[in-house]
Amino acid sequence: MVTYSQTNNIFLADTLPIKYIDFYRAFEKNLRERNISFDLLPGTKDILAVDYMTLQVQEEKKVHFVNNPKYLQSKKLKTTISDAGKICGVIKIKTEQSVINLDGGS
Repeated sequence: MVTYSQTNNIFLADTLPIKYIDFYRAFEKNLRERNISFDLLPGTKDILAVDYMTLQVQEEKKVHFVNNPKYLQSKKLKTTISDAGKICGVIKIKTEQSVINLDGGS
C-alpha cells in the first residue's frame, strides 16, 4: 500500500469550490503557501472524494471500488453518487475495478 507520505499531489472534488467557496478559498491558500500541489477532479457529484476515489496500492497500481452506499439509495440521493471509474478515465488514470462495495470515508 502506498502511504500518504509517498504521494506528491492532492486531488479535490470539483464540487468543493462550488458548494463551500469560503472554505475552499482558505484551504487553497493554505495549500499554496505550503507548496502542496493539488488538482480538481472533474465530474464529481460529492465533495468527499475520499469516499469514492481510487486507492493506490502499488506505485503503478490503482484500484477503484463500487460506490453505492446504502444511505444514498433514494431517488434524490442517488444523484450524488460519483463514478470514480469515469472520473479516472477523464484524467487518464488507469485503474482496476474491484467488485467490493466500499465507502472509503467510513
